[in-house]
Amino acid sequence: MSFLFEILKEIRWRGLWGTVQAAKMNRLGTMKYFVGEDEFHNRYFQKVNDVMLKDRWVEYASKDFTPDPYSLPPEWHAWLHHIIDEPPTRSTFQRPIYQGQIIANRTGTTDAYFPKNNPLSKNFKGLAKDKLEPWNGNVSTNNVVSRFARSFQNNNSKEERDVLDLK
Repeated sequence: MSFLFEILKEIRWRGLWGTVQAAKMNRLGTMKYFVGEDEFHNRYFQKVNDVMLKDRWVEYASKDFTPDPYSLPPEWHAWLHHIIDEPPTRSTFQRPIYQGQIIANRTGTTDAYFPKNNPLSKNFKGLAKDKLEPWNGNVSTNNVVSRFARSFQNNNSKEERDVLDLK
């Protein structure tokens, strides 16, 4: 009968689907090992067997059970990998000032990043081949040469002579 009460407590705490998942992962009855919860609603646990043996794990809040690395805050990552001993709920861990808000990876979604020349980009203005015109070899180059010669003559006025030009 007490096993039934334990299952009902788990269902109230995790929900029905969360309890089924905990049973599949052999994590039923782990409420007593609960350490804390982060801003993404991930739950963290620690089972202390001996002085040196500590089993730490996380139960992700995502329902698809494919956790994104960005859904784990750095302070909890440090605790999970035994870099710090105290969990962030008990310690005074401060994030660096230069670290901004963690943004999830948008690859594969409608908000994914594409360069501006990519047709899938929101700022796409058309293909380059639509903006360019082909070179026409029949155009006379006399016009270009005469413009260059005029600009060269204007630059050789007496006021703009080089200091070392003694001629």
